[in-house]
Amino acid sequence: MSSHHIIRDRQEPSLVIWDWASYEILEELLQWSPLVIVHENMLETILNWGFKVDYILSETEDFDTIHTQINYQFLYKIILIKDLQSIFSKLKDEKIEAINLLTNQALQLIETIDSIDYKVVIYDTEKVYFKINTGFSQWFYQQTIHLHTEPSQDIYIEKGFFEYDQTEKIWISYQY
Repeated sequence: MSSHHIIRDRQEPSLVIWDWASYEILEELLQWSPLVIVHENMLETILNWGFKVDYILSETEDFDTIHTQINYQFLYKIILIKDLQSIFSKLKDEKIEAINLLTNQALQLIETIDSIDYKVVIYDTEKVYFKINTGFSQWFYQQTIHLHTEPSQDIYIEKGFFEYDQTEKIWISYQY
């Protein structure tokens, strides 16, 4: 007997590929068909891997190069941005409320994301970062969890749940 899942548009976090990508991580994040948003500098790599792109983030108005690169796809939109930090307001304008973000700038973004209260999980080349609130619980197996607090803390979990029940919002990270 098969199982069928109906995924509505924008039900899953959109995927933003900013300045790096891993084919294996993309395969995992694309399982539920999120919107794919790619910085113009990563566009060639993503297209060569055969992925469909929904939005292209451009820091210049040289759209001819983008149109040439993506000429075989249709129904894409170009969003003009200033820098990585400016994408959050642009994405909110597009009604995109949550994202998985692939970037090498994770630590620099944490403070910015806190100030705008955006739902984001950040993947860099080694770790995944996300903000947790009261009532968080997740299963880990042989994992060191880094709490981005003052002072920062590392917690090793052999096998079991990591639970956070404080009222303070914090960021955690761990290697994937």
